[in-house]
Amino acid sequence: MGGDGLHSGQDRLYAGDASELGERQAERDQGLREGLTSSERERLRALEQENRELKRANEILRTASGFFAQAELDRKLKIYMCTLNLLQ
Repeated sequence: MGGDGLHSGQDRLYAGDASELGERQAERDQGLREGLTSSERERLRALEQENRELKRANEILRTASGFFAQAELDRKLKIYMCTLNLLQ
């Protein structure tokens, strides 16, 4: 029983905090308080996600580029070695 009372008290505390945060955000959205508006926050979140995805794609492309460059060097080396063998 004691746990239930404490739990509901914590819920009220968190609900109060959330309510206060919501009020602050509403004030930002209305231009009454400094900070990012809801739409700016959402845009920032989307840009950060896009940035993470682009960094990952660049990492993959860099790895693939190194792989193909090495394969091309190996191919050229084989051609050179075959040419040397033919000349002997």
